Amino acid sequence: DLPSSKPQPHAIGKHHRRSPSAQDVYVRPRHRPPPLDLFEIVRLPQPVVGVQLHPEIADPSKRPDSIVWSRKVPQESKIMWKCVCDSWEYTPTPQDVGCVLRVTLRVNEKPYVDISNPVIPHPTTPSPRPWKHLPYRTPSMDSNQDKFRLLTWNTLADAATRNGFKGKCPGWALQWPYRKDNLLKHIKGYDADIICMQEVDKKYWNSHWSLSFQSLGYDGEYGGSSSYGCAIFYRTSVFRKVKHHVFSLDTAVQWARKMRQLNARGLNRSNKQMRERFEKRFEEESRMLKCSRRALIFELERVSPEASVASHSIHSSLELVPCTPMGPPRTPSEMKRGRGERVFIATVHLYKSDARPFPFVRLLQAHMLMEELKRITHGVPNARILVAGDFNSGPQSSIYRYMQNGIVRKDDADVKGCSVIPCDLRNPYPMNSAYRTILGVEQRYRRKKSQQTPVVEYVWCSEQLSPVGVVPIPVESADKFAVEKLSSDHQPLVVDIALPTARRGPPAPLLTTPAPLLTTPNAPGLNIQLTKAPPTSPA
Repeated sequence: DLPSSKPQPHAIGKHHRRSPSAQDVYVRPRHRPPPLDLFEIVRLPQPVVGVQLHPEIADPSKRPDSIVWSRKVPQESKIMWKCVCDSWEYTPTPQDVGCVLRVTLRVNEKPYVDISNPVIPHPTTPSPRPWKHLPYRTPSMDSNQDKFRLLTWNTLADAATRNGFKGKCPGWALQWPYRKDNLLKHIKGYDADIICMQEVDKKYWNSHWSLSFQSLGYDGEYGGSSSYGCAIFYRTSVFRKVKHHVFSLDTAVQWARKMRQLNARGLNRSNKQMRERFEKRFEEESRMLKCSRRALIFELERVSPEASVASHSIHSSLELVPCTPMGPPRTPSEMKRGRGERVFIATVHLYKSDARPFPFVRLLQAHMLMEELKRITHGVPNARILVAGDFNSGPQSSIYRYMQNGIVRKDDADVKGCSVIPCDLRNPYPMNSAYRTILGVEQRYRRKKSQQTPVVEYVWCSEQLSPVGVVPIPVESADKFAVEKLSSDHQPLVVDIALPTARRGPPAPLLTTPAPLLTTPNAPGLNIQLTKAPPTSPA
């Protein structure tokens, strides 16, 4: 017989079934996507008030048939989109702050839509802040000295903006596109020759900080491997970098173990139980010293006076003219002195967290930094040293006493019974706080708490350097948080520092006794001269 054209039923066997069941899996044929056209990917960057905005497409030379910009407007119980523009570019206005923008492109009747983040305001030009100088100093005295200006600021790491600021400032004030421009505007306004920064994100170093300061005539280096790195910039027309050092604060662990070996004889004579208890406490405290933080040290030398004078808009008179937006102008004589004089600049951010709030951690880190400065400046007579940064310690702490008085005893309240500090800590370079030298006391301001807290940032000067003027923390920061205005929970410290050539007037006092804390910068009984820089037009 001829075979039938009708398909024969499947044979019944172990691996065969007559009809599909629920266990069968249907495999779809692989779908190949259509070719991507130039308008398939439409992206909107972060909208900022006053900054021109346009869609980002694959080929910027192409243009759609039509484009419509809309703003999301809540109306009663539903959301409405209001048309605001029908051109290729749109500039957000103050009415758009907090609203979401939508762009709709049409190409061959095919729509392409993208929605932006909420619009954030543009940073405003900072207002001038007054300067305060020593009462016995006059502009004529300062003109006989070589001066330079230093700024130090904890700029608040981007990772730290996610916690602790809810309800204290608007959400747009914590976004990086707004913060980066606002921080840079404040820094530019002080016209500093040396800029020390803490909590610098490594991911923004090459894309923002390095490029921005190079365009302003600065050069610098970054030290760190995370969001809490440090950076130092210097004006290339005023200083020349001889060398720089990136110093790890984890060397405190090695120092503690070395000191433990030196004191092992007395420990071995004790009984076994005491030895085990000491070893356990030592291991716990030594683990606390590991923080992956780094300090940055620069050795700078003054360049020729001709280049220094050409780098600034200097006027021959001593009148207050709008040369620097936030400080008194400097005269040609201030720039022509001090050729070949080297200054050692160090910036640091001492570690502190809720899990490790113990002061001995920061004290030992500060001691390691000063020991490293002692090693670097070996053989340099009368070394000029500046240490600026965030010490995470108030004026009543052992860290403050160590930097100012030069010694912390092993029976100090902050380190008594600490196994990793078995001896007295001596600072090879006792220093003066620049703000305390000028104001007489350290200031207070609000950070993340409702009440005022003492400052934790300092500019420490060796005896060979004389602070002649500072920018006090403004009074308004005592009543509200400054995160929205400054884009940081810390205040910038700005100091004019002189390299004395011929001392005139009484010497700057070396403050060694604790002084009461100041609630506001204008404390009664202080004879301080006040000079205010004139307002200037926005750059």
